[in-house]
Formats: sequence, C-alpha cells, structure tokens
Amino acid sequence: MKAMIIGFLFVVFAVNAQALAYTEERELKIEADGVRTFDIACDAGSLFVEGRNQQEIQVKAVIEIDNVSPEKAQKFIEDHVELWLRKDGEVAYLKSEIESGFWKRKCARINLTVYIPARLSLKVK
Repeated sequence: MKAMIIGFLFVVFAVNAQALAYTEERELKIEADGVRTFDIACDAGSLFVEGRNQQEIQVKAVIEIDNVSPEKAQKFIEDHVELWLRKDGEVAYLKSEIESGFWKRKCARINLTVYIPARLSLKVK
C-alpha cells in the first residue's frame, strides 16, 4: 500500500512539474546581402543549422524554462537571456546565451533552428 501511495505521489509531482514548464518562441531574420560568414555563439540548448537556397538568415529560438510560473519565467528571460541576430559588414552574428547561475545549470535552455544561405561560411562557438 505504501508503495502505491509513493508511486501515485511521484506521478502527481512529475505531472505538476511538467505543467510548470514555460516555453517562449522567438523568430529573428536578417538579409544576408554581402555576408560571407555566419558566426554563432550559443549556450545551453540544441542547435540545428541548414544551408538553403535563400538570401536571408532565419532563426527560430525556443526558450524553455522548467518548473517555474509564467511570470517568473518572463522576468528571468528579461533579466538573464541574451538573444540577438546582427550583421556587421561581411559577417552576421547570432548570440544565444543564458547568464550563469543555478537556472542555467538546472532549468533553462534555448533551442535554435537556423536556416542560412548555403554559400555562407559557418563558425560555431
């Protein structure tokens, strides 16, 4: 009987933790005219890059934070997440970073899907 109660409580807590996960999607785009190199500096999360026959750089970022209310997650993103896409001469830059600390190690990540012109050189840090 104790095992059943403990198992039930584990399931309830697991479902509750999933219910508290927060996800925010962002899309970034820039024209790649004159760009030769794309430099990506990314942090916790996944990265998928695909070269295509197109003239712009497109980024879909999914910010995920586990076990937090939407209000706290939005505040955390505002204070601790850096996500931008810029062009400077022949280089385009993407930065995706979560400030160091407990959240970074345990709960937060930015998953990136990036589509770039196939002609670009790529650097990933």
